[in-house]
Amino acid sequence: MREFHQNKGRTKTVIWRIWRDEDRVFTTHGQYKGKMVEDLPTVCKGVNLGKANEKSPEVVAQELLERRALKKEREGYEEVEPYSVPIEDEGEEQQFCLIDPARSTRFWKPQRSLNAGLTALIKKGDAWFLRKRDGVMFVVTVDDCKFVRMFSSTMDPCHKDEPGVPWTERFPHIVISLKKAGATLPPLTVLLGEVCLHGPENVDGYQQDSRVRVANVMKSLTPRALEVQEVEDGKYRLGFCIWDVAAYNGEFIITTETYRHRIQHAEFIARDCGPYVTHPERIRCDERYTYMYRPNKNTSLAPPGTPTPWTQETAQQYAKNVGWEGFVVVDPDAVFGDRGVSFHGKSERPATAAKLKTIREGDFIARFDPDNGVGKWGKGNRAGLIGNVALFLWDPEKEEEVFISNCGGWKGVDLLEYVRALSDPKLYPMVWEVEFSGWTEHGSLDFPQHLRVRENKTLNECDIGQRPEMETA
Repeated sequence: MREFHQNKGRTKTVIWRIWRDEDRVFTTHGQYKGKMVEDLPTVCKGVNLGKANEKSPEVVAQELLERRALKKEREGYEEVEPYSVPIEDEGEEQQFCLIDPARSTRFWKPQRSLNAGLTALIKKGDAWFLRKRDGVMFVVTVDDCKFVRMFSSTMDPCHKDEPGVPWTERFPHIVISLKKAGATLPPLTVLLGEVCLHGPENVDGYQQDSRVRVANVMKSLTPRALEVQEVEDGKYRLGFCIWDVAAYNGEFIITTETYRHRIQHAEFIARDCGPYVTHPERIRCDERYTYMYRPNKNTSLAPPGTPTPWTQETAQQYAKNVGWEGFVVVDPDAVFGDRGVSFHGKSERPATAAKLKTIREGDFIARFDPDNGVGKWGKGNRAGLIGNVALFLWDPEKEEEVFISNCGGWKGVDLLEYVRALSDPKLYPMVWEVEFSGWTEHGSLDFPQHLRVRENKTLNECDIGQRPEMETA
């Protein structure tokens, strides 16, 4: 398919598309954000049959496509990526493809901690708390034929060790669930969400999280990933939790619509899909009641035991009690603008959304070269294994790594075999997600423990900005 745009005045853009299916040529036309009109197809016949210069119907159709495309260019149309919409980025117009985004595209991330504005919003009772699922971010696109594509947060269409094998092949149940949606999931829609455990519920009726099970699926190749998810008749399959909608029905809304509008789209879509597509629990409160919008539940009143009023402290305690990782706190009436998406390979962090975790976590550069004084080998029964690893953060202003702490603790893993697999210095540097209890006055970590390897993170994403400013001086 080829697509052409022509600007008619300051606000009107005409779209013309052309494509070939064997011996037929199809065209559609219409205005941007308007209804597209499909023209009658042209059926081509072969020419000079039986002669040396014979052309098959398919060749004639392709030549017709090329001539019509050239005519549009001469009429002042500009060719763009098919199914793309114009987006302004830092004063320049970019084309965003709704079905196959550019690899440099990055969607927003929440701030690492609450700021003064969100803290004030919580006190007023106007903030929303969305459960933060413990998984891996993915982007899902749906084309005009309801064909589903999945991309990692870095817009990779497949596992790095399986080029050409799309993510959808390891998550066929998610694709089936998405295709069950009706009108609530229109074509040319882009969903942002978390691939996370869609397993058994805990005693409070919430789906449990398991970073270990997610990691086992994500690090494996597709055949093994499918096998892991089918344990106990699919009890531990991963699902897709939608927490934002970047584009809806061909309109790019993440930069123009409020978060309230976008998350409500996500909730409607999730409730119309099959069982492996959900939305996060969303909590708001007023002076008297706390309301919780839960996946596949008919009531909005929070379950018994939910604190009122809902504050930062009660939210953290509640998350700890029910086994959640934490929340993303958002201003529901905020428009993210150009903070919603970036085309330069690095995510923006809007000031109106921030993480609120029950424990502190961060991504750090891990280096292990004990023979040269970076990290240490273990002793005793740990001989030949990691004793500790040196953790660093990247300072973009100085363009250098800054040493933070050594890390010798491990959490949530089958210790011996896991540590053995990471004990080869040739594997480093890599990015570790580390849990810790706080920052010292000197800017080091208190009680750091390794959680997992972040294969989808680059070293430069371990930004020193996550360390409190008062402790970097």
